[in-house]
Amino acid sequence: MKIKFLIYILLALAVQLQSQNVASIDRQGLINEVNHRNDTVYVVNFWATWCSPCIAELGFFEELHRSYSNRGVKVILVNLDFPNQVEKRVIPFVKERGLTASVMNMTELDYNAWIPEVNKEWSGAIPATLLYNRDERKFFAREISRDELFDEVDEFMSK
Repeated sequence: MKIKFLIYILLALAVQLQSQNVASIDRQGLINEVNHRNDTVYVVNFWATWCSPCIAELGFFEELHRSYSNRGVKVILVNLDFPNQVEKRVIPFVKERGLTASVMNMTELDYNAWIPEVNKEWSGAIPATLLYNRDERKFFAREISRDELFDEVDEFMSK
């Protein structure tokens, strides 16, 4: 019984160590993140801890990250909680969920300054997801299902 308990504790610690902190990103940093020009498939999801549909799909992005990161896919989770909420809400949320994909908190609160850089037709509603690589961009201004996410990424990878 002690061995099982010890293994459980070690596994719990491993998940905590694997989850990471939240980086800050400003307008220019985001512009850089949504405009790489290489063969990597980038999946950039915009979400917040207070957004129920965002939370519902977040596990799909983490699963995609864990399954596809060694296959030329990079998942970036751009958090839109206010910067003063990062320590109290976002970091505990990321750690509790064991997120290992790259998590960045947007520090630029003038949304009109950076939203058109992601997609000119985006109203700013979340959840929203941008998929892109060197040659193609696809934007979803809505919740996305697991099957749709994986199918879209597979399609990008097949081109």
